[in-house]
Amino acid sequence: MEPFKLAPTPVTLPEYFAFKEFTPKNPEQGVRYFHSVIKPWRPFSSPGTFGGFCLSQGALCAAYTCPKGFVVHNQHSYFLLPGRWDVPFLWRVESVRDGRSYCTREVKAYQPDLGFEFPESPYQQPSDFDFTDPASKKWLAYTAHSSIKLPHKDTMFHEKKLRQDFFAKNVPGGAEGHDLAPDIDIPMWVDWSKDPANGYKLEPHPIEMRKVDMDKVLPAVNKGKDVAERRQLYFFRVPYKLPDDMNYHVAAMLYLSDRNSLFTCMNLRDKVPTLARLASLDHQFTMHDMHSRVDEGWMPMETWTDWAGDCRGQYQGRLFTDEGKLVCTFMQDGLIRTVEEDHDDDDDKKEDDKADNTTRQVPRRRKKKTPAQNLFLKFKAVL
Repeated sequence: MEPFKLAPTPVTLPEYFAFKEFTPKNPEQGVRYFHSVIKPWRPFSSPGTFGGFCLSQGALCAAYTCPKGFVVHNQHSYFLLPGRWDVPFLWRVESVRDGRSYCTREVKAYQPDLGFEFPESPYQQPSDFDFTDPASKKWLAYTAHSSIKLPHKDTMFHEKKLRQDFFAKNVPGGAEGHDLAPDIDIPMWVDWSKDPANGYKLEPHPIEMRKVDMDKVLPAVNKGKDVAERRQLYFFRVPYKLPDDMNYHVAAMLYLSDRNSLFTCMNLRDKVPTLARLASLDHQFTMHDMHSRVDEGWMPMETWTDWAGDCRGQYQGRLFTDEGKLVCTFMQDGLIRTVEEDHDDDDDKKEDDKADNTTRQVPRRRKKKTPAQNLFLKFKAVL
């Protein structure tokens, strides 16, 4: 049998999130298994794939195991390892509970070496993998709990209103008058990528997302305010028709909720620090309006950060229809380390080495530079 291979990254969401069901070694009762079939997007210079892919495909796999008409309305996810773009995600979806109105699923994603990239691997096909083997835990990259429900009629209703100056019709330039959101939202990267001499082109994305320059277009929103009171506005749309299954629309919002997310914690500051490391730790998403589609025009997204510290940052956001109806909210906690903080760690190590060099038999190894640090050095040389 030929080794399993991933297809090239497509452009449309249904193709991008496509998966297939399979039977592994020693299948478990009450568990279903799926695998991805295409290469997920990996941001330039990133060691791992885009986390929004896991958020979205995991939710679709969970919904696929539920009765027709059930829609993902809540998901809490944890990123355990950087996602790999060269091997498929193997999904384990366990049925925790099936109720009349709500279903709960535990979702886990594994990424073992597969034969087409690793000829000596015992796993030539997804069906060769044994999820019950204790050794398989080392391949666990992502886990989530998803709640899937039947939409109901409102018996009690209230919602957060969108600021009047955030409606597309009230923002100078509308939605299409703003630049596409950068692949990596770091000022130094944005400047480098826009220089024609570098020949960089934006990666194709299944969702069109445009970023509003708040300082130029809506200066009164953030001027003179504390960082936690500032806002970043985006507009997004899916410029083609999606299936009527609402889970695809939820998947699109999950994907979008992770685009350039943690960069907000730095970019809303007066002075943007130089990034050394960035990684998502956990992500929480709640769908409110169970009937809002993402393929019917531009939708505004408001984002902000309530807190940053301890080498972490908290990113929050919410999506609205352009009529101001609240669609969903999300929050993410992530690792954010600056070059200055990494230098401080190196200085601490030097002091530690001085303090105990009489007893230490093996010197500490110097930390390897991260891909982001190498990219920074590359840009520094270019700029």
